[in-house]
Amino acid sequence: MPNKLPQGWVECQLDEVFNIVNGDRGKNYPAKNKLHASGIPFVSAINIQNSKLFIENLLYLSEQQYDLLRSGKINKGDTLLCIRGSIGKHCIYPFDKGAIASSMVIIRKILPNIDKFLFYYLESFYFRQEVKKYDNGTAQPNLSASDLKRFNYLLPPLNEQKRIVEKIESEFAKIDEGLEHLQQAKEQIKQYRQSVLKSAFEGKLYKTSEWEIFNILELCSIINGTTIDKSLEKQFGEIPYIKVSDMNLPANSVKITTSSRFVNKNEIKANTIIPENSIIFPKRGGAIATNKKRKVIFPIIIDLNIMALIPNNTNILSHEYLYYWLQKLDLSTISNGGAVPQINRYSFENLFLKLPTLEEQKRIVEEIKKRFAVADEVEKVVEDNIEKAKQLKQSILKKAFEGRLVPQDPTDEPASKLLEKIKQERYKNDRK
Repeated sequence: MPNKLPQGWVECQLDEVFNIVNGDRGKNYPAKNKLHASGIPFVSAINIQNSKLFIENLLYLSEQQYDLLRSGKINKGDTLLCIRGSIGKHCIYPFDKGAIASSMVIIRKILPNIDKFLFYYLESFYFRQEVKKYDNGTAQPNLSASDLKRFNYLLPPLNEQKRIVEKIESEFAKIDEGLEHLQQAKEQIKQYRQSVLKSAFEGKLYKTSEWEIFNILELCSIINGTTIDKSLEKQFGEIPYIKVSDMNLPANSVKITTSSRFVNKNEIKANTIIPENSIIFPKRGGAIATNKKRKVIFPIIIDLNIMALIPNNTNILSHEYLYYWLQKLDLSTISNGGAVPQINRYSFENLFLKLPTLEEQKRIVEEIKKRFAVADEVEKVVEDNIEKAKQLKQSILKKAFEGRLVPQDPTDEPASKLLEKIKQERYKNDRK
């Protein structure tokens, strides 16, 4: 918080300005398999994306389930905040009613027109500072509602809040316009890479001799992952044990170089080991749509949610050539399309690979890498500018919460009087 409060502002606790409402965690809390495809929205952290409610993956309560809940019922205009796992995800609720999952709380305004300033407080560095102060520091970050109530909150005069919000929205709109162009540039880079791959595997990138066509299963073996007894997992060991989450590690963005867990070679079956020069990818659930493919550069083992494609003979099929061929494949197109998508061995039965000589494969790979290197440089510039735009937003919010974003008006009713009105309104509501 700023060292010196701007004139007319008040520093208080969050629960002096808003009501904090927990969800119902009792016997009436609905199990996920009891939720429905329509009805009354039941909001969890996964439904909040980019500070908005993402309705595409919402699940719903029946009227009966909703009526049984003792708390956690949402009103239109309530602010929803995640306090477990993805701490800080938030949005203003747009529908007439709903209910929250156990990872969420409701922050409810007591007087009108004070929630938009709260929205930007939740976006700011000052909120993240408060989170650090109270976060329990466990592997699954979480806050309690009682801790949230004690968060420091800066309350400006109401008229100044309105001016601050208008200014933030005006400045953010300009930044968002630039961000939209940057995102379009990212998409164009992605399309360029796919265009390079298409040309490469149609023989247009490098002139070659006649190509032979093979079913991918003629050239590669497929190995599914395995389950390892938890007691065998170690922080350090001989063989990395890879789960889908390990594929997300920055060091593993192209090839597997590390893991969050390991096993010793003498404690596992030899046929579960994935050899170097293999390519691994997710084979089950939503992770398929992420299209991650990773090179294996030393022996690893993989869990049941991952599959490996292994060249039978690297003198015939270069593992690098295979990797880039897989890069142009959308894994979703070969999954079974069920409620929980899955890729099986038969998913590859209708996939064919045009194969030039090994020497020509290497030259094609070099041409792909050359063009991708240019795309990587452009993408880095785009990413740097996206990061600068995000930093600019934080700079604007910092000024806002230091009282330096808009001129102050000495005729504004001070926040101390606003706080008194909130107390009176809360007292009135509590007596109803």
